[in-house]
Order: sequence, then C-alpha cells, then structure tokens
Amino acid sequence: QGVLKGLRPAVVALIASAGVDIMVSALNIGGQGRIKLQMAVIFAICLVLLRKKWNPILVMVLAGVMQGIYGYIMMLMGI
Repeated sequence: QGVLKGLRPAVVALIASAGVDIMVSALNIGGQGRIKLQMAVIFAICLVLLRKKWNPILVMVLAGVMQGIYGYIMMLMGI
C-alpha cells in the first residue's frame, strides 16, 4: 500500500506534465510563431473532457486520434 501511495503523485505529475507540454505547443508559449489553432482546439476539448472526469489516459489517446484525423484531412486537401 505504501508503494502505491508513493506512486500516485508521480503519475499525477506525469499526466500534468503532458498536459502542460500540449498547452505550450498549442499556444506557442515562448516561441516566435503563431498559435496553432488545431492544437488549441484539441487542448480545449481535452480540458473540458477532463473536467467532466473522463479517464486521463483515454483523453490523451483521443487527443492523438484527433490530431491524426486532422493530419489526414490536411493531407487529402493537399495542405
């Protein structure tokens, strides 16, 4: 039980780190570019889903699927 209690903060920190990394990429914080709208939208959707108590791992997988679908559509459009 003690080991599991010790792992819980580490797991929470890893999930939070992934979320912050996505936000930084989406909003281009510290960069010299423009906001990547598709990533900002995906981040907002994920944030809403997490607020509704969805499983964080499922939300991360869904974010990857949404990005994959976006990339596929852009490839079909030739952009």
